[in-house]
Amino acid sequence: MMPRGIRILAVLAALVAAAGGGAADSPAATTGTPPATVPAFTLDGDPPRLSRPAQPHQYFDRIGRRAALMGFEDGTFEAWVWPWKVLRQFQLQFVLGSSTQPILARDIVRRITVTPAATEISYAFESFTVRAVFLVPENEPGALVLLEARTTAPLAIVAGFVPVLQPMWPAGIGGQYSHWDGEARAFVISEGQRRARFLCGSPAAMEMSAPPAHMFADSPLQFRLDVCPGDPPGRFIPIVIAGGDGLKPEEALALYRRLAADGAALHAANVAAARRLTEQTLAVETPDPRLNAALDWGRLALHNLLVDNPALGRGLVAGYGLSGGSARPGFAWFFGGDTCINALALNSLGEFEAVRDGLRLLQRWQRSEDHPIRRSSPDAPPADVGKMPHELTQSAALVDWWHAYRYGYNHADSTPWYLVAMGDYLRASGDAAFVRESWPSIAAAWRWCRGRDSDGDGLMDITGAGLCALEFGRYTGIHTDCYTAALYLQAARALADLAAAAGDAAVRADAEAVLARGTAALEERFWLEEKSIYAYGITVGGERVRDLTPWPAAALAFGLADPDRSARMLRRLNGAEMTTDWGFRTLSVRSPLYQPLSYNYGAVMPFVSLLVNTAQFRHGFALPGWAALHGMAAHTFDHGLGVVPEVFSGAANMKVGEAYHDQGFSTAAYVVPLLRGLLGLAPDAPAGRLTFAPALPADWDFVRVGRVPLAGGRVDLDLRRTGTGLVLDARFAGGEPVELTFSPRLPPGTQVTGLAVNGAAATPGVTVTPRGVTAACTVRLADAARIELILNEPPAVFLSPAEPAVGDSDRGPHIIDQTWTGAGLRLELEGQPGRVYVLGVTRPERIRGVVGAELREGRLCFTIPGAPDEKFVPHAITVAVIPRKETP
Repeated sequence: MMPRGIRILAVLAALVAAAGGGAADSPAATTGTPPATVPAFTLDGDPPRLSRPAQPHQYFDRIGRRAALMGFEDGTFEAWVWPWKVLRQFQLQFVLGSSTQPILARDIVRRITVTPAATEISYAFESFTVRAVFLVPENEPGALVLLEARTTAPLAIVAGFVPVLQPMWPAGIGGQYSHWDGEARAFVISEGQRRARFLCGSPAAMEMSAPPAHMFADSPLQFRLDVCPGDPPGRFIPIVIAGGDGLKPEEALALYRRLAADGAALHAANVAAARRLTEQTLAVETPDPRLNAALDWGRLALHNLLVDNPALGRGLVAGYGLSGGSARPGFAWFFGGDTCINALALNSLGEFEAVRDGLRLLQRWQRSEDHPIRRSSPDAPPADVGKMPHELTQSAALVDWWHAYRYGYNHADSTPWYLVAMGDYLRASGDAAFVRESWPSIAAAWRWCRGRDSDGDGLMDITGAGLCALEFGRYTGIHTDCYTAALYLQAARALADLAAAAGDAAVRADAEAVLARGTAALEERFWLEEKSIYAYGITVGGERVRDLTPWPAAALAFGLADPDRSARMLRRLNGAEMTTDWGFRTLSVRSPLYQPLSYNYGAVMPFVSLLVNTAQFRHGFALPGWAALHGMAAHTFDHGLGVVPEVFSGAANMKVGEAYHDQGFSTAAYVVPLLRGLLGLAPDAPAGRLTFAPALPADWDFVRVGRVPLAGGRVDLDLRRTGTGLVLDARFAGGEPVELTFSPRLPPGTQVTGLAVNGAAATPGVTVTPRGVTAACTVRLADAARIELILNEPPAVFLSPAEPAVGDSDRGPHIIDQTWTGAGLRLELEGQPGRVYVLGVTRPERIRGVVGAELREGRLCFTIPGAPDEKFVPHAITVAVIPRKETP
């Protein structure tokens, strides 16, 4: 609640308004000013669209390339126009008639609705309703709050905020001031050197605060918007925040007026931009509406990482979050590692321009002999030439970022990640021209990485290179870790492709030699046979870290580790010591270092879930893979609508207090495993090839994938189950013919009995393992092709996992493994004694018998013996299957 003196000021102003009338105070007659109200509009009705009762303390944001609002679902927010924090604690109050008590927005907030173009928050009281639309234009340095009010009594809407005008951390300035501009009907926020100027107000506003000259007041600035019974319906009162770097007063005023004049046009432009994004990127439709919606929101959240900074250029920031009284809005500045991690998701979606922009910004700040860090003296040797930046604040133009602060290059993994992202971009886009343009940067980054291998074993050292997986605690002081080793080897694999595109045979040969040497060293140095895991890291003294962590999953996800050992480690990761219903912990609960709220030592971090979940699908663990994917995607709807927080508790499905609210890699944590894992989409654009290797849940009867970019055209895939197997209709348009490999990963025990391509019999390449069956077929795709697989399918288990509610503890079950015994299925899992579990199963009529569960109405129902306990114990289910004669 606002201080008592401010509330009294609001009440007095409301009394004056009640006596003097409402809309008649409009400044519409003032020359050059926009009208006091503008036509109202409804939010775009196209999906995606999320709506729920508002949670006053839950996060929401509206993000543009040049500005952002970040706040809570009661409508309170802070406003940024990059790189400036303009104001904070913007909030609405309502004063009725002659009342002496303001009504706070948070006390009467009712509902929030989020669309790609805008957010609407509604408020309702016994005598009035207010609809507030929060809008940040995609390419404007400003934001709007549009208010549509209906009232049966004179109503004053009081808007208040605390002016800030500070650049993003770590820069800072002094000499700020604010004053009321009667012509603009807005508060001016600026500073003595006029490096930035902003306005916040409304063409309908009446001044309520009189701030002192040449400084900010301790109390919020407030203005009043009057609404009367009988005011014409269907009108918005616009509130505008606008301004930017170095604007002259007349320029800032013109921008403010332009934004105030036509909210409908700005909204329409946002709608059009969102539709273009959807129409120009990958489309996926599955039988799971929530998963479809999560992908749609993930596409938008990742797109919103693209920022235009007036001094630094365009790049990808890491995420967003509330800064409160500080100047750190989440991770809304440029990170090398995050740019490259999120590039994997953006590449899969076909957002190639955003990836190029992100990589180009990193290239601009790559270390060279005297840039951006100057040598201490002309005789000093150059240091770390080729290393990629770890982080770059958006206020870097206002401080000596590279010399006065130690953060710019303090991570070692950003450089191999850069090479991985460049190679991934090439394979997804086929853009060899960008690779050739970037070759000096790529080659320099590779030389830096090569220089970090002190013993020549093909693995990159951490010692002297910087931080990698962990940033604090016991396991930071090590010589090398499996995560960084895997990144380096994947960088070598990527470099072989990049060098081929650039025509550098020597670098390609070097990369291939490193890859061969390093993969052997990875097995020798990190594998712990007695624990069936890859060690997290190796100390300077040669001791291996023996705690189970998810970080070696990087090697598993990229397919760099031995397949059998990868499967053995995934069985460990699939268990309850690492897995929760909402993601994977960063450390086993059995470790003495485990702390459920510790970022590096036990919390659930979506980024490591990306690695483990991708590895699950790659190595045949489709059932636990789907459970993990489902749990991660559910976060899209749990907290801030449409975005995923940075880290969660390892003990409960709760965002950790220190975590930021909208993190790019957390969205990528379900986008990448969905597109590359479950759907198995793997383009090789330079070669004009696409692999489609879906691992469909057994209860899905179709999946459609559209607009897969390839060879200057696009591929559309329509896969459906029939009574006899699978049918894929593939279409290609817009380029030279391509090669399509259809290689579905089928449930254990499936028999492939036939294949037809465009009606002609063909022979599939069949691979059978205890965990499943793969049937591969390659076709030349010039326009359209139909592939029909005839299958003899046994009963298959599927999951219908309930989304854990916020605050829930882990319940399971957690599937460790699913295999075919020859006579049926065997499921190994972990669950809690006394809890009732249910698994779905197809073709129950072919089940001869079940051990470890009961078959009830087509489902496997079981309760693990023992007194109710939250500790997880192992359990096995065996399903005996009635054989069916193969049919042609």
